[in-house]
Amino acid sequence: MKRALEIARACSCGCVEAHVIARRLTADGAHVEVWSDGTITRRGFFLRGLGEPRSAYAISARARGARLVLDDLSLYDLAEIPTLIKIAASTYAHTYSSDDTRRGHVRALFQKKAARP
Repeated sequence: MKRALEIARACSCGCVEAHVIARRLTADGAHVEVWSDGTITRRGFFLRGLGEPRSAYAISARARGARLVLDDLSLYDLAEIPTLIKIAASTYAHTYSSDDTRRGHVRALFQKKAARP
């Protein structure tokens, strides 16, 4: 299991240790860091609502989900990001023709979820 977690946590650069891969500014002006394992922090603290993935698949899905929406983070408020990452991670259970199609589906699912009272 430990080896599977190392593989799931491996970044595209080959490093298995978690490290910051990007810094973004959200729509409401909050600075956030995106880590190679899909974790998102603000001022060194984890964002509430993301939880801790327990399986190798969950770790991999969250990391891929975070990288998928990385360029869109500036369009969302800080409070919306955990929901966005969860939706993006859940799309990896389905087959899409491209990441652009997957991104469009994430945006549509988020708008549907955000519209609920």
